[in-house]
Amino acid sequence: MKKVFFIALYCILIAAPFFSTPKGARRSLAEIDRLIQETEYDAALSALSDFIETYPERFDDVQRRSNRIFKTLDRYTATASQLVDTIENEPENGQKILAIIAKLESLKKNPTEQQLAFIHNARTAAQFTIYRKQLLAILQESADLARGGNYTGAVDKAQSGFFMYRDDFFREHTDASVTVPVRSALSYVDEKIAAYKALEDVLQDAFSSFADAVRLDDVESTQASFIAVQHAFNAFAEVRNSIYRLGYELSDMGQAIQAEKSATDALFLSFVSRCILGINTIADSGVAGALDYEWDALVKRMEDEIASILTQRVESFVYALSSGGFADVSAFPEQKDLSAILSFAEIGKSVDALYALCMELDNTPEESKFPNFAVSVDYAASLASRFSALLESGQTMAAERQNAFTLSEPSDYEKVEEGSEYTASLLAASERVKSTQSKISEDAFEQSPAAVAYLGAQHTEDADDEVIPFDNLVGAYRKYIQDAADFSRNTEIELWQRIASYYAACGASYVTARESDVAAIKALDGGKFDEEAGTTFRYPFEVTEAVRAFQKKLSENKAVLVSGRTMLARGENVDSYALLLQLIYISITKLDSLAPDVAAIGASALEQVKAAQRAKNEADLRYDQAQKALAANDFDEARRRLQESRTKYNESLSYQESEQLRSESDGRLASLGERIQTRQNESIVRRVRDIKTRARTEYYNGNFSRAESLLSQAKALWASTNIEEDEEIESLFALVGTALSLRTGRVLSPSAPLYPEMSQLLSIARQYFNEGQDLLKKGDEDEGRMLLAQALQKIQELQLVYPLNRTASLFALRIQQVLNPSGFATLFAERIKMAQANYKIPEKRQSAYTDLLDLHEIDPSYPGLAALIYETEIDLGIRRRPQDRTAIVKAASLTKRAQGIMETAGRDEVKLRSALSLVDEAISLDPNNDAALLLKDRIQIAIGGQTLIVLSSEDEAKYQKAVAALQDNNLVTANALVEELLQKSSNKNSSKIIDLQKKIRALL
Repeated sequence: MKKVFFIALYCILIAAPFFSTPKGARRSLAEIDRLIQETEYDAALSALSDFIETYPERFDDVQRRSNRIFKTLDRYTATASQLVDTIENEPENGQKILAIIAKLESLKKNPTEQQLAFIHNARTAAQFTIYRKQLLAILQESADLARGGNYTGAVDKAQSGFFMYRDDFFREHTDASVTVPVRSALSYVDEKIAAYKALEDVLQDAFSSFADAVRLDDVESTQASFIAVQHAFNAFAEVRNSIYRLGYELSDMGQAIQAEKSATDALFLSFVSRCILGINTIADSGVAGALDYEWDALVKRMEDEIASILTQRVESFVYALSSGGFADVSAFPEQKDLSAILSFAEIGKSVDALYALCMELDNTPEESKFPNFAVSVDYAASLASRFSALLESGQTMAAERQNAFTLSEPSDYEKVEEGSEYTASLLAASERVKSTQSKISEDAFEQSPAAVAYLGAQHTEDADDEVIPFDNLVGAYRKYIQDAADFSRNTEIELWQRIASYYAACGASYVTARESDVAAIKALDGGKFDEEAGTTFRYPFEVTEAVRAFQKKLSENKAVLVSGRTMLARGENVDSYALLLQLIYISITKLDSLAPDVAAIGASALEQVKAAQRAKNEADLRYDQAQKALAANDFDEARRRLQESRTKYNESLSYQESEQLRSESDGRLASLGERIQTRQNESIVRRVRDIKTRARTEYYNGNFSRAESLLSQAKALWASTNIEEDEEIESLFALVGTALSLRTGRVLSPSAPLYPEMSQLLSIARQYFNEGQDLLKKGDEDEGRMLLAQALQKIQELQLVYPLNRTASLFALRIQQVLNPSGFATLFAERIKMAQANYKIPEKRQSAYTDLLDLHEIDPSYPGLAALIYETEIDLGIRRRPQDRTAIVKAASLTKRAQGIMETAGRDEVKLRSALSLVDEAISLDPNNDAALLLKDRIQIAIGGQTLIVLSSEDEAKYQKAVAALQDNNLVTANALVEELLQKSSNKNSSKIIDLQKKIRALL
């Protein structure tokens, strides 16, 4: 194919004369000579052909000129043939080809288009050959300079090739859309090259400072100097990446132009991009190659420094290692060497990571040129970090053991949380030691990515990127791992033994404590004797609570022991604490044996608690009923229900002593009792006032018995809410009592036990009297007097039993008047004097007064007798003197004073009683003083009733004991209990205590 091509080229060159121009105007010989002179041979031959046709006679002139032309053409053909031969045989001899082309061009100035095209292609090929050789020489020299460390010289040399085809390119391309981007890129390349040259000293200085710091083994200085390295390499990378990018941009422009035009149109861009980027056949060539070579050289030198210091530090660390590190926390070596190894390794990684600044065209970072170094420092960092972690873990494990052994075993085994915390701390310490040891196991490290990569790199061979050996550090690391494993196992055994010892101690303590609890529960179940109350208080609720607490404690204790037993039984080293584990089993068995008896006590106590609650519920019900009865003014029902409530509350307290219930029930019942007392007292004061008024009326009407009956009602009614007697009632009673006492025995009541016998005596006496009086009238003195004497005898027999009997007394006086009419007047007068003297003697007052009444009935007109009876009745209190003005005024004054005191007294009982005393005095002075009577009622209502309706729970229990003692005829005990009750002032107002006291005293 190549031979055919060259033949074709030759034919084109020699065939040129036969491709003459078209015929035109005839030319003269002078014009033809000019054409020959101008090497327009085709035109000249054509003109000669035309000329010979016109001037055949001038054949010689034509022939001479034709020969000259053909000779020249022969030389042209020979030169063309030489060109073809040279192109064929010496294609790389561009200079010879260009010289032949110049000769051809001198022989013929206006060749044909085919000839011109051939010559142009030949010249282009020759120039490409020459420039290619120059390019290769430039790139080779630039690579050599870079390898020799003359990086800027290498760049300058590569930059010197930018001229090739430059002028041709810009001569051939005038379009701004093509030229402007190219000129801009070339200018930017020049700018970046200048920036690189300015950066070179900074880059070298940063490297030198870094290398010096590493050699000095100064981590901090190395880290500080590396910052300068990073800054310099950042700038270096920016220049390098920009030059790469510009080189590829120019290459892309050339390819784009080549795609649109001929291949020769983009040779400049192809050549200049190669000067920038270099070529694959010449390593480290071009501007970029020089920059990359310097980059690699600087990184390699820094990595060598790092590798050297790492080796030194590893040897120093291994030499300083102690084999007894786990014996004592303080025995662990200092980690400055490891820290330095780690620091320099990390710096080494950062050095190798500088390649990440170099960007590929796809904007991805370049890979490291020294991957084995990266693997080595990564392995060193990982191993140093793991060794550091191992030492720290060793210290941690030793510290964990030391801390665990300094923990104090809780003295109170009942504090489960403290115990749990203690055992958990020991267990956690064991687990942490074990976990720490497992995390640093040899297998885990050997399988780490850093170790796998390092081991893999050891099988590669690269003189410029050898792995850094760390065999001695690895050996030390493996030994420490084994030491850690041994220490972890021994520590675990010791800590588990401590845990087992604690649980065994817990078991012994729990058994002792629960046995003590059982004894306490049994004692509490027996009750507590209260010496002051003289009774045994029962506490079943507390017993149930104690039982629950015991059962809870028992459950907690068992849970602790069972948990400990289970945990210990599953331990890996159970043989080391088997005896302690057996003690725990024994303690659990003992605890189980305590439960049945306590459960039985708890069940019994629970029944008592329920009984106490039922009694309390019924007491609450009776209390509510008492409240309802009070609301309905049914005071008796209210009192009865209140007492029933007290009884039930006490029943509840007998089952279950409760200070709260005792206090609350005492308070509630006392409060309701006071309300009942107050409300009832208001009613009673009004009712008693009405009865007193009626009794007073009956008294003044002489109906003493009726008055007495009414006053008895008033007194009984008053006593239902008051302990102290009402002075007014007592005063009226005194009046009525006096009146009645004076009439006691005056009339023989049919209901009297001796009424039949006495009536018979009186009847016989009356018969004798009538018969004797008839005989006297008939003049039968003796017989008549005898019968009268018999009648008097019968009367005297009656008076032996009823000395004050009015009928007998009058009958005796009449008999005496009949028997001794002349001496009766003297007897009458003597009887009056005797009665007047006797009424002043208390024990004879009644008989004296009745004598006066009988004498007045015999002789109402006896002088002074009526007046004497009047005075006697006033003295005896049967009759009152007519009131004088002074008494009325004083009574009114006393009432007013009492009124004033009452209005300011409020609830002050002392003041109220002072007012009551004044008003009682006023009533005694003026019984008809209605204001005083009304005021007294108001004061008594304000004071309220004093009767204690319900006793406190404690006093009620003592009262019931006193009643039981009385029923058992144990009068001394009953009396002692009553006296003890009456020591409390409030109990002195309890009617039932006072009544019981009266019964006891009556029997003593």
